[in-house]
Amino acid sequence: TPKPFVFYNKENLNEDDFKKIKNIIIGYSNNRIYEISETRYDYEIDNSEFEADCYEIIYTDKKFEWIVYGSHEGTIAFGGEWLLTELDKQLSTKLELKNKW
Repeated sequence: TPKPFVFYNKENLNEDDFKKIKNIIIGYSNNRIYEISETRYDYEIDNSEFEADCYEIIYTDKKFEWIVYGSHEGTIAFGGEWLLTELDKQLSTKLELKNKW
């Protein structure tokens, strides 16, 4: 997994937060990203299809420089230095909620 990494409890994020996360991914990626699911159906998708409020899905780029993972425990995890920097900027009011159950 790309390091460093953090997670948020999804209950602590609102619709606006998920939109910010989606905009970060769309703004950084080169139109195409990878969706990896536990069902073993993996896809290369247009970045506009990225869903920040995901469940048991990993999103990443071709080189695995960043990762977003929505778990069945109700968390969303992020990995990759550039992504964490952008998240801290966009979710600045939620910084104290990182890595908290």
